[in-house]
Amino acid sequence: MARHAGRGWYGRVIGAAAAVTAVAAGASVWTAQAGQNTPAAPAHHTAPKTVAVSPVIAHSSDGGAHAVNITIDDGPDPTWTPQVLQVLRENGVKATFCMIGPEAQAHPDVVKQVVAAGHRLCDHTVSH
Repeated sequence: MARHAGRGWYGRVIGAAAAVTAVAAGASVWTAQAGQNTPAAPAHHTAPKTVAVSPVIAHSSDGGAHAVNITIDDGPDPTWTPQVLQVLRENGVKATFCMIGPEAQAHPDVVKQVVAAGHRLCDHTVSH
């Protein structure tokens, strides 16, 4: 079990959020330095049908009204997602991973790691 130096749940969540933010910032800088660009959608691409989601579902939390929810967006990434999973594991925190379709399809093993660790998945569309 991870040591929390006497921190309560709030301290663990804040610690995990800060560490995940640091990892995400590193990933952002690394991606920018690599000059990686997402190709634009083809001109013939049509938007998928939009379906309304009940606010009760969209804003619910297992932890109740005073819970803090962490989302990890735009993955999975084989370099960064395992590092984020490690930070969350060390702090005993669960998160929701909002994944982009092509990335999830390209890295199914990473998606399985996220699910196996007990985190939730969220569809962040195909092109975001």
